[in-house]
Amino acid sequence: MKIFLPEPGEIAQIAQDLLRESGHQLVYEVSEGQSHSIEVIFIRTYTVLSAKYLAQFPNLEVIIRAGTGLDNIDLAYCQTRGIKVISSPGANAVSVAEHALTSILILLKNYLKETDRVKLGAWRDRTLMGSELSGKTVGLIGCGAVGKKLANFLLAFSVRLLGYDKYLDFNTLDLPIIKSSLQEVLSQSDVISIQIPLTTETNNLIDTPELALVKPASYLVNVSRGEVVNESALIHALGNQKLKGAALDVVLNEPTPNPKLLALPNVIITPHIAGFTDSADLAISVVAAQNFINYLKEK
Repeated sequence: MKIFLPEPGEIAQIAQDLLRESGHQLVYEVSEGQSHSIEVIFIRTYTVLSAKYLAQFPNLEVIIRAGTGLDNIDLAYCQTRGIKVISSPGANAVSVAEHALTSILILLKNYLKETDRVKLGAWRDRTLMGSELSGKTVGLIGCGAVGKKLANFLLAFSVRLLGYDKYLDFNTLDLPIIKSSLQEVLSQSDVISIQIPLTTETNNLIDTPELALVKPASYLVNVSRGEVVNESALIHALGNQKLKGAALDVVLNEPTPNPKLLALPNVIITPHIAGFTDSADLAISVVAAQNFINYLKEK
C-alpha cells in the first residue's frame, strides 16, 4: 500500500524499514493531484487530521497513529468514510508513568526551587521543607496502561491508592486501587495524577467545581492532555493556593503556554515529554507499524 508520512522525522526508522520490508511504498510529500493515490497516512502527535484535510485523500483506507491519544484525528469523519484507525496504546506507558512519578517527587521535595536557590548562592531554607510521599493518598484519574504502571511504581512508597476510571472493571485489577468517584479522588487525595485520553467526555473534566473539592495543599500532575483541565480554573486554584502545586507535561495551545501559567511560582511545566524517551519513541512507532501489518494479515 502507498503510505504517506507527513512527519517522517517523528517516525522511527526501524518502523519505516519494517513497512518497506512488508512491501509498502512510503512517500514523504504529496503534491497536488497525487493525493488520490494515498491509501494510508502514518502520523505522530502534531499532524492534525481534520475532516477537511482527510477529504483530500479519496482512497484513504487506514490511518496509523504512533502513540495512544487520538484527539488529533477526526474519528467521526473516519467512521463515516470507513477509515480504519490503528495506534499503539500502552507502548509508552512505562515512560509516561515514570514521568508522572518523577513529577510527584519533584513537587513534594521542592527540588527545582531548592536547586535555583543553590545556583543563586543560597542554601537550605526551612520554608521550602519537603514532604514524604510515603503514607500519602494518591488519586489516579485514569487507570489504563499508564495508570496501572504508575500504581505499580507507587506501591513501593506505601501510599493509599484511589482510582477513577469509568471504563475499567476494578474487579479484574491485581493492584490495591480503591474504586472511587471523581469527587472522592479529588477530595481525599494528597496528590492527583491525570492520565486519561482527551475525548468530548473528558474535555474540561477538571473545572472550577471539581477544583473546589481538592484538599488544601494538595498537588496535581497532568500527563494526559491540557484540555482535560480547565486552564483558567487551574490558574485560579494555584494562585490562591487551593492547590499547593502542579506539574504539567501538557498545556493548552502547545507549544506556547499561557503566560499567566508560566508566571506562577508553584507550577512545573515540561514540553510534552512524558513519553519522549528513547525506548518509548522507538516502541510507539514500531508497535503501530506492526499493528498495521497484523491488521492487513487478518483482513
